[in-house]
Amino acid sequence: MSRNLPCWGSGKTNDRKEPVDMALPVIKKWYLDEKYNIISATMSFYIPAPYQKNPPASLDPEVEVEQWDDITIYSRAYGGNRDDPEFMEQFDFLRDALAREEIVTYSGMMM
Repeated sequence: MSRNLPCWGSGKTNDRKEPVDMALPVIKKWYLDEKYNIISATMSFYIPAPYQKNPPASLDPEVEVEQWDDITIYSRAYGGNRDDPEFMEQFDFLRDALAREEIVTYSGMMM
């Protein structure tokens, strides 16, 4: 996953052989089992404005260019990694901050 995306962005595995800057936000989706073990994952990033209407196609079957509807993304900066004991707390902190703003999240959702 994470190794294939930079190759597409560098132009090595896109049909135009043209570099595409990887822009924020980077969105990682983890698909978890009931014990929060990762079953699979995806990584997505925003394609910059010059490529929005016609992004380079991927030559790598592991990399897809997707069209998303407009969305609002809420994030919380955290300098640790998923092995840190306080990692799971970060989801609670984000959920609490959203609740204070009356933004509803889905139960069991890890953001």
